[in-house]
Amino acid sequence: CSGRGRALGSGAMPAAALSRHLFPPDLRAALAELVRPGTPVTPLSGGRTNRVFAVGYVIAKLYAPDAASPLFPNDAEAEARALTLLAPWSLAPALRATGFGWLICDALPGRTWHRDPAAAADALAQLHRLPPPPGFRTLPTGSRALAADACRVATGVTGLPPLPALPVADDLAAPCLVHGDAVAGNMIETPTGVV
Repeated sequence: CSGRGRALGSGAMPAAALSRHLFPPDLRAALAELVRPGTPVTPLSGGRTNRVFAVGYVIAKLYAPDAASPLFPNDAEAEARALTLLAPWSLAPALRATGFGWLICDALPGRTWHRDPAAAADALAQLHRLPPPPGFRTLPTGSRALAADACRVATGVTGLPPLPALPVADDLAAPCLVHGDAVAGNMIETPTGVV
């Protein structure tokens, strides 16, 4: 849940006009418990795969059911677990509700990060210091495992150049949390730092 992104188009629409057609009934019911009736719904930019909306002081994220790939699982349940784990560390917005293919989290004050790389590096370093709890997917480490995973992801893709020679690197001594899509559109520059 990225928090705050740029609003698309001319801005907000009445909640009933937009959400009735896009939001499943259980998401509409969850929003009804969190925001007042008639709260404007504003589509946000930034996500390439899923649809994200500002609804008052919360963000509603709808996951595209067929958008999972070998590289990005696009898993709403995994993101909900990550938000629950990371919000107390100020590394993610607080999760408010979740359902099949959607979640609601707090909107963060601020704007999409695009400036100081040190601030983003600090947030990622803090993330990497946290031990992953059970239930999170594990990623390959070390040059041999990374090369094998790159080949797995590229299976069936034509026209790719050969895999370059990789420097030899050992596996990590201890697992750590990794942001699976650490791009500017997924980081919010808040008054207290990048989230």
